Amino acid sequence: MIRKRSLIGILLAVLLAVSLLVSLDFIAEYTQHECSGQDCEICATLHTAEGITGGVKQCAAVILAIAAVFATVACAKSAGEPELACATPVSRCDVLTN
Repeated sequence: MIRKRSLIGILLAVLLAVSLLVSLDFIAEYTQHECSGQDCEICATLHTAEGITGGVKQCAAVILAIAAVFATVACAKSAGEPELACATPVSRCDVLTN
């Protein structure tokens, strides 16, 4: 079951990469086309392709931000800093009285 999920994940990643490459190729090829007016099908397709590549850029920015947070936490732990936000009364076994 795990192997099947891995294969499906790899196939989806390849499909995403192919769709990005095709979108970028379409944008590069038809950017300077002769527009036929308001109902231009090429302009509509260009807008869709730009939306696909723009969404991927936003996802990449979010992934980089998350990676930066994880890298900061890893550096803090490796530098001998105390655990981040782990010093609670329960973790210190403090007895709380009224």
